[in-house]
Amino acid sequence: MPALGNKFMESDYNILLIDECYLSRLGLTLLLKEPGNHHLRFHHATSLDNARFFITSGKINAIILDCKNDISLSSTKVFLRETRLKAPDIKLIVYSRNFSRSILRMYQTFIIHGFLSRRDATDCVADKLQSIFFMGKNALSPSFFQQAEKITPDAACLTPAESRTLRFLLDGKTPAQIGRLTQRSVKTISSQKRSVMRKLGITRTSQLIMMREGLYRTFY
Repeated sequence: MPALGNKFMESDYNILLIDECYLSRLGLTLLLKEPGNHHLRFHHATSLDNARFFITSGKINAIILDCKNDISLSSTKVFLRETRLKAPDIKLIVYSRNFSRSILRMYQTFIIHGFLSRRDATDCVADKLQSIFFMGKNALSPSFFQQAEKITPDAACLTPAESRTLRFLLDGKTPAQIGRLTQRSVKTISSQKRSVMRKLGITRTSQLIMMREGLYRTFY
């Protein structure tokens, strides 16, 4: 397990590179410009488990998931969900040659700050990272838009009743309260809730709470 020690300083902007470290080999880290009040510090994790240790340190400002292999693996999606729940302030960037259908759908539910493609020019990627880190912007590769156009938003699959139930859930209503408001049984509302969560890729009620607080994107 890596020793953090004095690696982290108050003026550091700590960026965690996960997996292939392809960005380092490109020399991209040298293209990023340090703002006057921060020093860029790059840390490397060879696996998602290794990355979790850095996240729990509370010192990481941004994560670049540099994925050469299949980014649709369930472990990748679990990691992204865990990171967003445990450290909502960390800027998340996915860097890959291809964006799977399931990962593209995650952009509809999570605030992932950047989807960047290995096909993009190095200086273009550097500019996009700069805007994410220090200008508070989101950045998407043209490849992302091209692939995103081919999928249907999950919310489009919600029935009118499910959309209504989702709105009530986001307002903080319980299934029992929604049942009284809509004159439906708690069993029916609970079934609609399970269907909504399945369609939106949500596994815990706490994630619905995060949607209400703006940590997830809305669907309507």
